[in-house]
Amino acid sequence: MRPGREDSPGATGTDSETPRDAPAGGADAAASPFVLRSRARVMRKTGRMALVDHLVREPKLYPRFNERYYASFVEDDNGIRLEFMHNPPRDS
Repeated sequence: MRPGREDSPGATGTDSETPRDAPAGGADAAASPFVLRSRARVMRKTGRMALVDHLVREPKLYPRFNERYYASFVEDDNGIRLEFMHNPPRDS
């Protein structure tokens, strides 16, 4: 299964089809994360994927990573877990 593309992949802050390294630790560390531009996109992508895959965790904040880390997790029939996340830069 290959995730659908919402926008063109590109520099930091854009949606990407290329998984990035997940934060270390926890059961979700083995998930393949996909970076999205907003919380709304995380919710939309999660809703779409949950139609065909198993929803593991609803979209929510994960303060154990940082106060801005917002993510959800789905798993396919083969046990492959995908993470959809939004982690905006810290305001200066």
